[in-house]
Amino acid sequence: MNDKHDIVPLTDKTKFPKRNSRNTLMLSIKNKDLELNFYRSLDSKIMIEILEKVLP
Repeated sequence: MNDKHDIVPLTDKTKFPKRNSRNTLMLSIKNKDLELNFYRSLDSKIMIEILEKVLP
């Protein structure tokens, strides 16, 4: 019953390491009823085409 044990700090499980994801939000636009979210994995040419069609 009187066994000695090392004291170990508790780890905080709520903190996660920052991930270097390709799907990081790059641009978010809200215009009236339209909301667009562009992520880093999207090709910039496609993003520009979409923006040209949607924005005046």
